[in-house]
Amino acid sequence: MPIRWIDAGKVSALRSQSIYHGLGYAQKDGTENTIVLATPESPYMCIGHFQDARNELDLEFCKKQNLPIIRRETGGGTVYIDSDQLFVQWIFQRGYLPPKVEHRFQFF
Repeated sequence: MPIRWIDAGKVSALRSQSIYHGLGYAQKDGTENTIVLATPESPYMCIGHFQDARNELDLEFCKKQNLPIIRRETGGGTVYIDSDQLFVQWIFQRGYLPPKVEHRFQFF
């Protein structure tokens, strides 16, 4: 199966997260495997699915700095994201990936 490449360029904070979420939800049997390149155009804070923003962040500081807070649907920790980062997002059919996570990193 061919791999679809999407070079989204500089995108809004919300789009930097919503691209891979949307592609994941839209995926069904036969959907092309996809790799997305994207760079957020402005800084934001991103928290994992199970995190409590009140415990992880100084909400008043974020508000004063106009730092949006975006919750992603995947796990992981709280991270500061800015325009110096390049997201490489892999949205692949399960059968095209090695079953073990450590082998997936080698594959990527």
